[in-house]
Amino acid sequence: MHRRIQKFRDANRYMCLGNASFVNETKVLDSELNYVVSVIVNNDAQAATEAMVFQDIPGLPLDRFTEVYGDSFISGFTEGGEFNAVISIKLNDKSKFKSVKQAVDVQLAVGPPTLEVGASESVSKEHSEALRNTEISISVNWVGGGEIKRPGVPWTIQSVVAVANAFPSMVSRSSARTQAILTRYTSLRSFQAWKWTRLVEERRQWESDPRNQMGGENNKSGKERYEEPVIILNYVPCSLYTAELFDALMNYKKIWKRIGESKLVPPELLRRC
Repeated sequence: MHRRIQKFRDANRYMCLGNASFVNETKVLDSELNYVVSVIVNNDAQAATEAMVFQDIPGLPLDRFTEVYGDSFISGFTEGGEFNAVISIKLNDKSKFKSVKQAVDVQLAVGPPTLEVGASESVSKEHSEALRNTEISISVNWVGGGEIKRPGVPWTIQSVVAVANAFPSMVSRSSARTQAILTRYTSLRSFQAWKWTRLVEERRQWESDPRNQMGGENNKSGKERYEEPVIILNYVPCSLYTAELFDALMNYKKIWKRIGESKLVPPELLRRC
């Protein structure tokens, strides 16, 4: 899979590993074209949850469940391999954006060539010409597959495509644990049974407490009702906020870099601009 990315956070979104820490963020921010190439190979299925049993801690307050247990648990690991490459292209001549993009798009069409030999050589020469006055930076990360490239050999767009094509067969010979399988507690039947048993008991205790009955200390108006506590917090919306904050941080770094560069330019040149 290859995709062109518009923002740095898209690298995290589209990469299999979901971690762009190996990427040179400065190169991504300064480049007009950025691409992510990802290949994921799984050799086994996820573990079945039917055989898993939730182990509760007697007396644990329901409002402290997330603090102690979290919102999910590790039920196993996926095995196989993952390959990720981020290709950043900085244009010295902005007018060649279209031709450079076309050249890269064709080269990243992962798969066997579809053109005849003569035509393929002609197109390859044309694309090499389009990429001549560009700065290409490639960041690569992988798990599984063993040694996918000889040490000391630099990464190129062609070598990225070649490895992406061959990576599944490499993983078949040398696989690895790629990531943990996170399973929500709510998917376990035993957890649901524990949860509702505790909720029914807590509601019975609340309603039997004289302070909570009509006219009682906590319910003088008689309108108060038992409120079901939130046992597991929902962290899904947090990813939306963190993604926006990450974009803001990257834009801040880009602007700060430009300010730093402008300080190095003589004032008379700035006035001319």
